[in-house]
Amino acid sequence: MKNLHYLLCLTLVSCGGGSKYVDLAPPAALELRENFGGIAIADFDADGLNDIAIGTSLTEDRRLLDTRISIYRQRLVAPGTYLPARHFDSNPNGSIARVVVADDVQRDGLPDIITTNWNEGGFRLLANDLAQPGTLEPSVYYPMGLAHTTFGRGQAIGDIDADGFADVVLVTGDTVQWMPQNGGDLGTFSAPRPIGEGRDDVQLGDLNGDGLLDVIVLGVDGDLSKSILVYYNNIYAPGQFIAPRRLAAGYIAEYIGVADYDGNGEMDIAVAITQGDADYDFHGAIIVFRQLVPDSFYQSPVVRTGGTGITEIFETAVLDDDNYPEIVFQIGAEICIMESSPSGTPTIQLELAVPDNPDNYSSGSGRLSIGDLNNDTLHDIALIHKGLWVFYRQAGATLAFDAAVKLNAPP
Repeated sequence: MKNLHYLLCLTLVSCGGGSKYVDLAPPAALELRENFGGIAIADFDADGLNDIAIGTSLTEDRRLLDTRISIYRQRLVAPGTYLPARHFDSNPNGSIARVVVADDVQRDGLPDIITTNWNEGGFRLLANDLAQPGTLEPSVYYPMGLAHTTFGRGQAIGDIDADGFADVVLVTGDTVQWMPQNGGDLGTFSAPRPIGEGRDDVQLGDLNGDGLLDVIVLGVDGDLSKSILVYYNNIYAPGQFIAPRRLAAGYIAEYIGVADYDGNGEMDIAVAITQGDADYDFHGAIIVFRQLVPDSFYQSPVVRTGGTGITEIFETAVLDDDNYPEIVFQIGAEICIMESSPSGTPTIQLELAVPDNPDNYSSGSGRLSIGDLNNDTLHDIALIHKGLWVFYRQAGATLAFDAAVKLNAPP
C-alpha cells in the first residue's frame, strides 16, 4: 500500500495535479529483524558432522512474520563452514523457542527437537524425518495443563522412570513436572505428572549413585530464587520423588550445572548467581556444592565469573585434556571459561568476546552450546548474541580459541 501510494503521488505530480506532493520522499525500507532463542548442537542430517539448531523468529517493522527452528548444516566437503539455514515452522501461536534441546526421542538414530516457547505452558516435539534426515516434521504440542502459566522456563530430557525411554521435565511458572514417553508409541507422551515447586532452570543427574536420574531445580523464594532443590528419584518407585533437599545459595540463583567438578567420583552442583553491591553494581559469580559422599554437600567459596554484567547462561564440558569439566559462561557479548579443580573452587582461565555487531538485523542473547563444530574432535562454542557466533578451539593448544566467526547474515 505504501508503494502504491507513492506511485499515485508521482502520477499526480507528473499530470499537473498540484504541487502538494512534490516533496514526498520514497517510502522507507521495511526493517527486517531476525530474533534468536534457544540453541542445540547435533548431527541432524546424519552425515557424521554436527549441525546447529536455533529457535528464531522473523519480524518486519515489529510485525511478526513467522517463528521457526532454523538448522545450519555443516558442509560435508568443508567442515567448519555451514550452508544457509533451513527453516521449519515451530509454533503456529507465533512464539520464539526459548529452550531448544536435541535428543533421539524416537530411538531411530536421528536427533529430534524438543522446544519450550515463550507463550506456552508445555513443550513441542519436532520429529526428525527418517526418510529425509535433517528435515523436521510439523511440531506436536504437549500442554502441561497449567492455565495460569504463560511459558515454559526450563527443560531437561532423560529417562525419569527407568523404562528405557526419554521423558521430558519442564518448569512452568513455579512448578516442575515431568511427562513420560509412551514406550509403545515412541514420540508420544502421557499426561504430565507433578514433581513439586521449582523455577526457571532444571537439570538432571544421578546425585546419589542409585542409577536413577534425580531432578535439580531452582527454588521458589518469594519473587527470587535463592536456593536449589534436589528431588531424589524413588528407587522403589522410579518416577516418584521424595521430599526435596534444599541448598541455600544466599544470592540470586540463575542457572544450574551438574557434573563431577572436583573429580572425586561424585556428582556436584554448580550454581550461577547474581551479586549486587551497595551501588547496585550487579555481576555474575559461581558457587559449587561439592558432594564428598552422596547427599552430603559442601559449599565452595563464591568466585566471580569475570565480565561486566549478569551471567546469562552457562554450560559444562571438558574443553582441555585434564578431565576436569570447564564451566563456560555467557555474559552479554563475552564468554568466561572457568577451570574446575580437586578443591571444587573454579578459577578463571580464559575470557573471549564477540566483535562489535554493526548490523541491525539480529537480536537476542543469552544462549550457548558446546560441541565439535569443524570435525576436529575438539569442543567449540556456539554463542547467541545479536546473531550466531562460533569460537573454534585451536588444535594443539591447551585452551585457546580462534576469533569468533558469525554464521548468520542479513538476507
